[in-house]
Amino acid sequence: MNQNPGVKSPTKAEQALNSVEATHRAVRAAEEHPSSEMINQADRSIRHAQAAVDQSEVSGSLEAAQLAQEQLRKDEETMDGK
Repeated sequence: MNQNPGVKSPTKAEQALNSVEATHRAVRAAEEHPSSEMINQADRSIRHAQAAVDQSEVSGSLEAAQLAQEQLRKDEETMDGK
């Protein structure tokens, strides 16, 4: 899995936060350039991030999961208007 010895793999919480950050960028891009392709990409990104947040919650990273969930909720609300 990790090809670099000595480099720590990201935790589930870090993965969730990274996924939510990528989703936020996708949602902003869809806002700036609201084509069907960009909107679909943002919707896919939201679903992916939600799965990452769910995994983070299962792994016991509740505080990080709550922060990620809040940002994801805001991005979902933004996309609901599209």
